Amino acid sequence: SAAGNRLKGDKCELSSRGGATRFKVQTDTVKVELTLNAAPRSTRPPNHRLKIDGDEFYESDILIPWTSVTASLKTPSGQANLKGMGYLDHTRSNTRLPNIASRWLRFRGLSGATPTLFEVHYSPSGRPKGWIWSKDQARPIKLNVNELKLKANRSAVTLNIAGGVLKTTKVVYRYRPAKEWGMLGRLAKPWVGDPETRTFRATLTRADGTQVSGILEQAQISN
Repeated sequence: SAAGNRLKGDKCELSSRGGATRFKVQTDTVKVELTLNAAPRSTRPPNHRLKIDGDEFYESDILIPWTSVTASLKTPSGQANLKGMGYLDHTRSNTRLPNIASRWLRFRGLSGATPTLFEVHYSPSGRPKGWIWSKDQARPIKLNVNELKLKANRSAVTLNIAGGVLKTTKVVYRYRPAKEWGMLGRLAKPWVGDPETRTFRATLTRADGTQVSGILEQAQISN
C-alpha cells in the first residue's frame, strides 16, 4: 500500500515513515510490535547476487544493518516493554535452496562497542564465499576465504575469520521445516530440500581483544 508505505501479509505488517520502521504481528494469542529507529536503505554486500543456471538466482540486500529498537509484547500471561538492537534484510530467489548452498552461516553481533555482521555461504561443492561489515567501516567488505577456518557441528561452532574468532555458547532455537510441517513438508521436500537451521548465542572476539555478542544462524542444507 503506497498510503503509509505499508506492506501487509496475513497477520503481519511492515511499514516505514518518519525515519522509523515498524513491524507488527497479531495472532490469536500474541501481539508483538517492533519499532526500529531507522528507515530502510538498501546496501548490497559482496556476492549479493548468486546466479545459478539460466534465469535462476538468489539475491540479498541489507536494509538496516543496526539500530536501536523498542518492542512491546502482549500474551495471555501479561505484557512486556523491551529495548534492544535490531537488523533488517531482504532476500529474493527463484531457485531451490540446495542449488544455492550446502551450508550458511550468518552472524548478527549487535551488542558491543563495534556492532558487526558477517555472512558465509558454502556452495553445493563446498567452496566458501562471504563478507563482513563492522560499524567502523563504510560498507561490507569481501572476506578472504583462504583465512576461514570452520569447526562446526549441531551443538557448537567455532569460526576463525580475518580479524577475529567467533565461538557459540548455547543453542537457542532449532528449525527443520521439512520435518515440522508433517505431510506438507514431505510434499515440499523435492523443491526446498531438507534444511535445518540452528540459532546460537555467540561472541566474536576481535584481534584487538574487544568483543561483540549476538546470534549466529547455521543452516545446513541437503536434498
